[in-house]
Amino acid sequence: MYFSSKITNSILSYLDDRGYDTSKVLDLIDFPEEFLRDPAYWIKADQMESWLHIFINSYKPLDGTDLLQEVGSRIHEIKSWGVLDSVLRMMPRPQEIMNQPERFLSYFISPAPPIAHLRRDMYHVAFDLPISTEQFPLTTTFLKAVFSVLPCYVGQSPARCEWTDIHFRLEWAPDLEVPLPVEDSQGHRISPDLMQSIIEQLEQNQRILEKRNEELVLKNEELERAHQDLRTHMKAQVFTEKMKGLSEFAIVIARDLGAPADLLSSELQKVQDYMVRAQQVITLMSGIEKNSKILNEVLRRVDWDLVKDSFQDSLKRSEGALTSIRKLSNELRRGSQETLKALAESTLSRSSSDQSETQVQTLQERPPSH
Repeated sequence: MYFSSKITNSILSYLDDRGYDTSKVLDLIDFPEEFLRDPAYWIKADQMESWLHIFINSYKPLDGTDLLQEVGSRIHEIKSWGVLDSVLRMMPRPQEIMNQPERFLSYFISPAPPIAHLRRDMYHVAFDLPISTEQFPLTTTFLKAVFSVLPCYVGQSPARCEWTDIHFRLEWAPDLEVPLPVEDSQGHRISPDLMQSIIEQLEQNQRILEKRNEELVLKNEELERAHQDLRTHMKAQVFTEKMKGLSEFAIVIARDLGAPADLLSSELQKVQDYMVRAQQVITLMSGIEKNSKILNEVLRRVDWDLVKDSFQDSLKRSEGALTSIRKLSNELRRGSQETLKALAESTLSRSSSDQSETQVQTLQERPPSH
């Protein structure tokens, strides 16, 4: 459901006329100002309600008055409704303004809400409509004030409007029921048929303009969805590229770890071989020079027994660290390859899906053959 920008344009026009700075509220709303000021544009109902909250909070207390009530009660003076202002001023009596309630409500609500339990006489009209004052308290407050001053367009006193939940009632003074004479600039009475024709033409132009704006709103929503889809796609693409880059980098790291690990393994084997040879030399010398004081002193000084016992432990720890490096290298390589494969499959699947959607859209847009 949508509400007309006649509401926001009326509030902005009222604030402009009284010299208030509207830039701060326009910055908070973050919506094109030209749409807010276009009486033929349409705004989503929930957006309108939230923006009216912003207006109220930004201009509270506004000289102690209720902003929505104040603007609504002066709507016939503000002249912010475009063609509709002219249409209303040509109506001979208040009854004719609300002669077709659904039609009149369609100037402010789209699609026009169906009404039920319509009750009408010379001095009042009442009905139920599926728009609750509890659901849209601010918008209905403004519209209620607007409906109250509809008789002012034809030079009569304000009516009394009640709108509680879904129940609507508008009542005007019976002593002002007699229509005022309508004359042109030469003082001649205008033909009622001509008046009705002019009103119908103005209303038709209003409908055409609002229909085009409804189409513009739908196009804008489609553009917003397309923009959102594009941003989502771009984020996914950026994420994919980052993951691809990280995976390729991890493969390089795994390869760079693998080569030094192989070299380190080879060097450890050499060190172990050198240690075995050193033990053999010590054993031979001990056999030749039994109880040699010099040899024993040399072995004591280098703490040979500790070196011999600690060497194997150091060798095992080094081999354990080497095994961990190789395991990490293999996991990096395997995980990165799996990630790259998954990314490739995902890209292929997304490409196929986009192609299928394009084909479906093409078929839907293609005119039927006869």
